[in-house]
Amino acid sequence: MAVLVFLTLAYTIQSKNEPEWDTSLMRLVHQYHTPLLDTLMQWITRTGSIFAIGLAGVVAIWLWRADYKPQALTFLAVMAGLEISSIVLKRLFERARPDVFLPLTTTHGYSFPSGHTTSAAAFYGLLAVWLWRTQHRAWAVLAGVWVLAVGVSRVYLVAHYPSDVLAALALGVI
Repeated sequence: MAVLVFLTLAYTIQSKNEPEWDTSLMRLVHQYHTPLLDTLMQWITRTGSIFAIGLAGVVAIWLWRADYKPQALTFLAVMAGLEISSIVLKRLFERARPDVFLPLTTTHGYSFPSGHTTSAAAFYGLLAVWLWRTQHRAWAVLAGVWVLAVGVSRVYLVAHYPSDVLAALALGVI
């Protein structure tokens, strides 16, 4: 299913057919804009960037030292692979950032797919799977919800279109 979602969105963006629901959802999210929520969303969005990559390194070291070497290597491979593919895909699609509203955060580069959301889906998503398997269900659910929170923050901050975030979520699941 994730492959189908990603390929459908990629084809739509490559064809320069902007999804109509992108702007509608951005307008809906923008209605809830407040200074307090701005601050919260900026904090949440940071947890999907370099923070997630750094934390992934810490988790990988911990896994390695706890004698979970295959899991540590898997974790690093997933994070590195998705970071590289996110950069390559942004260059391939060259989708401009949203201009529906003024962005509430600094953005660089292209929009499709969302790099922060890809990182969050890779890190917190994989963490959620492992936590679930080790019977830490509440923490697993929190990690899964955090993936969605990072994605919502990217739309709220006008850094990405919803389709960028959805594609990044699909990429992270793949």
